[in-house]
Amino acid sequence: MTRTSDSRRNHSPLKLLFDFIVVGTLVGFVLYAVNEWRAIERDTEAELQFLNRLVTQTTDEIFNNYQTVLHILGDRLVETGAVSHRELARPLIDGLVELNPALAGFILAKPDGQLVLVSGIDCETVLPNLLHEPKTSASFLETLETGRLTVGRTYFLPLLDSWVMPIRLAIGGDTDAPELVIAAEVDITSPATIWNDIAPPGKMEVRILRPDGYWQFVEPLAENMEAATYDNPVEASRFERITEQTRLQGDSQGAAYTMDEWFCVSTHLKRWGLYVTAILPLAEIAASYRARMAIPTAFFLTFLVASIVFYQLSMRQQRSYESRLIRQAHHDPLTDLPNRALAMDRLRVAIDVTRRENRVAAVAFLDLDHFKRINDSLGHLTGDALLTQCASRLKSVLRAGDTVARLGGDEFLIVLSRIRNAASAENVAHKIHAVFQEPFVFGKGEVKVTCSIGIALYPMDGEAPGGLLKAADIALYDAKDAGRNTHSFYSSEMNLAVHRRMELESALRHAIANGELRLVFQPQVLLNSGEWTGCEALVRWHNPRLGDVSPAEFINVAEETGQIEEIGGFVIDQACAALAEIRATGFEEFSMAVNISAVQLRLTDLPSQIHRCLTHNDLPSNLLEIEITEKTMVESAIQLDSLHALRLPIAVDDFGTGFSSLSYLQRFPVSTLKIDRSFVRNIESDPQEAVLARAIVLLGQAMNLDVVAEGIETPGQIARLKEMNCRRGQGFHYSHPLALGELLARLRQRRQDSRRAN
Repeated sequence: MTRTSDSRRNHSPLKLLFDFIVVGTLVGFVLYAVNEWRAIERDTEAELQFLNRLVTQTTDEIFNNYQTVLHILGDRLVETGAVSHRELARPLIDGLVELNPALAGFILAKPDGQLVLVSGIDCETVLPNLLHEPKTSASFLETLETGRLTVGRTYFLPLLDSWVMPIRLAIGGDTDAPELVIAAEVDITSPATIWNDIAPPGKMEVRILRPDGYWQFVEPLAENMEAATYDNPVEASRFERITEQTRLQGDSQGAAYTMDEWFCVSTHLKRWGLYVTAILPLAEIAASYRARMAIPTAFFLTFLVASIVFYQLSMRQQRSYESRLIRQAHHDPLTDLPNRALAMDRLRVAIDVTRRENRVAAVAFLDLDHFKRINDSLGHLTGDALLTQCASRLKSVLRAGDTVARLGGDEFLIVLSRIRNAASAENVAHKIHAVFQEPFVFGKGEVKVTCSIGIALYPMDGEAPGGLLKAADIALYDAKDAGRNTHSFYSSEMNLAVHRRMELESALRHAIANGELRLVFQPQVLLNSGEWTGCEALVRWHNPRLGDVSPAEFINVAEETGQIEEIGGFVIDQACAALAEIRATGFEEFSMAVNISAVQLRLTDLPSQIHRCLTHNDLPSNLLEIEITEKTMVESAIQLDSLHALRLPIAVDDFGTGFSSLSYLQRFPVSTLKIDRSFVRNIESDPQEAVLARAIVLLGQAMNLDVVAEGIETPGQIARLKEMNCRRGQGFHYSHPLALGELLARLRQRRQDSRRAN
């Protein structure tokens, strides 16, 4: 049950809607975030491309200009014989240095690498040989071999106290062999250097890489980082990455790629053998991305948190609502006890536990005695309050592991799990009866209510829940039949009785339609003369499968099932029709007695029904006598008054066996008392029975009531009744109950005999 409830909850429309909204929003946010990242990358790449092109073009122009300057200067120096006469070259190169602040100086060197002249340095200073210096030897040789402008490694020139980028050009004489090498030392730290005019925005950097794996120029660069940057080669992996990406891209545009923690755009200046790279740390791109995404992310997180909070609140309300629904589905709304569905589930669990532990379980049906009277007399609100108090009392006598449920109306189900034996269940029944001994209090009034209990045991009376409930229900009926306010344990004999009753109930529903019911008539006789003055209509039932069924058996079933309404109507119709036929043969003063039950009086509009029958058959009302029991007389005062208004005589059947008093006889419109056959049976031998019979006769005479003795079977009984002045009687001594045809034949025969005697 829990898994099913969880499954329903997990797949509820609210959760599916929430999942759809959150997933859709999340996907949309992710797509937006990816698009924003790509936009930043595109913007960054565009900026780096621009910066890279700017530096590339600037570098190419710088080297082109310096190449022109060095050619002009070199040719002039060759003409003046500067290699042999340094004093002639100094004014020229010093003047050029003064004119160009970006230059740290000019250097003249012989083809063997020996420096001849350095601008700004005294001629007496001992100058080094460039071929003997690791930083300059390779580029110097390249200058001699290529005959074109070469760019040397950036190095620190102590003579000029500057970090310089040497630009060398070999100048030839009259022959192809170079006569001198002239170099311009570009001061890369000078503000006048054109590269330094290019200020990379933000955290961008510009780097120029030499083909030998050293940095040529880096901007911006901290002053204290120059030696570490220019004196050490670039990491091999980085060098390979830059050169490879640049070669793959070609010269048309810069190659964009990521490297380590950098985003780069590189271009290869083939003419000068350099790689120009514009870079930006990925951390800066991420920072820019975070800044751009801050507000959307805040909105998204706010929406997500609000959605989660809303969802949790909604789910809490839904779970609360579902819990209420589940509780309503499994609990009785009036008493808050488990209902049938939950009780059956707990019964199955109790059976499983009891089976594993090899113990006993009990199921008990409890029904309040005469609960309908309380509802009818005190109202349904009082009845509901009574049921609530009953539920509380039942729970108070049960253990924590036991279950008490309300099945409906005034019926309760009790499940006792893991008990030792039947005695344990009976002990609980005694406790229940004990708590019901105390009156139930409602405001200023109180009501005392008893209960009947039917008990079935597992596994003796059944191993399935349905079988146990059926057994307990059968035991409950037995407790009611035993007089109520008691309990009964199920037995196989009860099952036979219930099976018999179910057969009767089922067959009785179709008895009238199938023509199985019929009336027989037992004559009522004047004891002194023996004259037949009337008869009592008795219903009989013969079923093809069940045979003849006693009225004592099927009338009770009819009353309990409500079928007495149809059967009673059938009896009245048939009795009136028979009486009309008897009168048509000349017995116009012949009367007919019909038995009416209390249930029939409550269920039907009996006075109207009888009036229609009398009118239809043209019968006087004084010839149709209504027989009721003492109990019916007490319980049906209003209905009796309505019958008396039709001038119907009313007889009290089986008088002396009930609990009526003289005040009841005075109050109700009774015309006849019928002495019960139990008093007549032993009237000859039992003085006590004779005294009771005589008392009834005397009572009838005193109250001007007719008296009829039932069950007369012997002449001796007739003699004693005559002595008591009992007027009428009926019984087997005179005649068994007769079919209508037999009754008519006997009446005609007796009339003929009477005429012959006269």
